[in-house]
Amino acid sequence: MQTKNLLKVGAVGALLAGTAAWAGYTATYYVTVNTTTRTAFGSLANARASADTQQLISCSVHAFNSGSSGVTCEAQDANGVNAYCTSSAAAMVNAVASISGDAYLLFKYDTNGTCTYLYVSNASSYAPRQP
Repeated sequence: MQTKNLLKVGAVGALLAGTAAWAGYTATYYVTVNTTTRTAFGSLANARASADTQQLISCSVHAFNSGSSGVTCEAQDANGVNAYCTSSAAAMVNAVASISGDAYLLFKYDTNGTCTYLYVSNASSYAPRQP
């Protein structure tokens, strides 16, 4: 009888340990646009899963047959405040190419709408895409 109880306790413990291993830390980063500092950031997955219909954040690469390329980044927060910038800097093109569907983006821009900084992070802590 005691052996059966120990086996049950061990089985429950193994199940709980397995669940904890699957959980992991997640962070929520809804889209934020600050027009004073000309900065926008947020998680693609959190923007996609937000309850409002306003949030979006993206960066895209465009390439031309001349061999030149560039990026366009845009964001809009839950209040409809938006930001937009472009750049043809090779480093920014390379950074945009590394974006995954669950990435966190932060971009800064100047008064001319030129992207001056781009941060791309692909991490396990960002909420996954919703089916």
